[in-house]
Amino acid sequence: MTYANMLKVLIGRHLKVLSPRKCNDPYEFWPCGFKEQKKYYEDIGFLSFSSTCTSNPMWGHYGEKHKGVCLEFTFPYLHRHEYSDNKKGEQYGYHILKENMGEDCFVELVIPKDNKITHKTNGVLFDMRYREERAECNYGITGGTVNDETITCFVDETFITKDAAWNYEKEKRMIVPMNKPEKFISYLHKYLTRVILGARCSEKIEGVRKIIKAFCEDGDRKVKVCKIKYSKHTFDMEISRQ
Repeated sequence: MTYANMLKVLIGRHLKVLSPRKCNDPYEFWPCGFKEQKKYYEDIGFLSFSSTCTSNPMWGHYGEKHKGVCLEFTFPYLHRHEYSDNKKGEQYGYHILKENMGEDCFVELVIPKDNKITHKTNGVLFDMRYREERAECNYGITGGTVNDETITCFVDETFITKDAAWNYEKEKRMIVPMNKPEKFISYLHKYLTRVILGARCSEKIEGVRKIIKAFCEDGDRKVKVCKIKYSKHTFDMEISRQ
């Protein structure tokens, strides 16, 4: 993100939920066979993360042309799974987080035990799938079950499928209900573990450390600050060991 947006994240202690209508990819949440995005999906947004911080294109596209920053979050997982679509034989991974998202939960886990049903609202982080064709509409069907410690989670493939051309992003996505035009999630701030300054960022590491310290609260993890640098041999970026 830009350096200015990082300051907003630190000051507000929240992350902004993305609306598919405002994304740079016009095909977000757009099923195949439909001439336009379904109105149903207007009430759904997402938080977008990546499994990499060393992608040169990512820094160029989202990190203010290498002058911005990358925020690293370390989430506590309960489980990681591969979900298999028996019809197509395709798989995708997802992480079930320890974080209870409450009303912001999109995938509710149903736990049957002793003839009783319990519902859990843990967050789920999905690995994006990159394909040549758009996913078929499943009308937003989503959910999960827990049986004998085995968790099965499923989601409408429309929410986690993007054009193969975007695969360099290595995106992981948390889907969130949108009950207002602009929505912010505040309880993930405690999982912020590192701020990575872009190779062209003019801000000094010590100065950023002081800013972070000013907005830290009890219970937050210690947030490290470092700088990304250009690789000597490849087109990727490298973490500077400072």
